[in-house]
Amino acid sequence: MTTVAYKEVVMAGPMRWIVLTTRGRATTLAWFVKVCYTVHGSGTVLFARTDLAGNGHDDLFAVFGDNLAMAEHLRDDIFDYTDFACVPHEREPAPLVQAVFESRNDFPASILESMRAVDGTCLDLSFYDLGPPRAYLRHVNEAVTEVGAFCVPARYSLTINDVAPVGQPEAGPIAEAPPLGADLQNVWYRSR
Repeated sequence: MTTVAYKEVVMAGPMRWIVLTTRGRATTLAWFVKVCYTVHGSGTVLFARTDLAGNGHDDLFAVFGDNLAMAEHLRDDIFDYTDFACVPHEREPAPLVQAVFESRNDFPASILESMRAVDGTCLDLSFYDLGPPRAYLRHVNEAVTEVGAFCVPARYSLTINDVAPVGQPEAGPIAEAPPLGADLQNVWYRSR
C-alpha cells in the first residue's frame, strides 16, 4: 500500500526584496509579499526597515498592508522569526500601517512595485533586466517548507519618501538568498 503525504498550504504568492548594506551592516530591507492565499485572505504587504543615511538609527520600521488582518498574520505567524514580529517580553512588533499598492510587471524587462501609506510614507522599487529564473527549496523550520522560483535583476532603483537610501546590495535577507530578487511564484506549505 502506498502512503500519500498531504501538504497544507500556508501562504502562496510572489515576493520582491532588496537588502542594502553599509559598512557591513544591513541598513535597508524592503520586502514586498504579494499574497494570493493565506487563511486571512489575499493582498499585498511591505515589510520595511531603513536607516536612510546609514547613521545607525531607523528612519522607518513598519509593516504596510492593504489587508491588515493578513499583514498581522504574516508578521506574527508566518514570518515570526524576523525582527518585524513580536517577541514577548523583549520588543514590540513593527507597527501595521494601512497602504495602497501598485504593480507593473513587464518580465523580464522590468518589475515595478509602489506603496503609498495613510501615514504619508511612500516607497518605490524597480527592477530592470531580470535574469533567468532559478528554482529553490528551503526548509523554514521543522514543519514549514518554502518552494519557488526567482530572478535577479541587473539594475534596480529604490526611493523611500523620495530619498534613495545609502548602501549597496551585497548580502541577502537570508544566507541562501541574493540581496535583490523577484519571485515568479512562491509557496509555503506545512506537512500534515
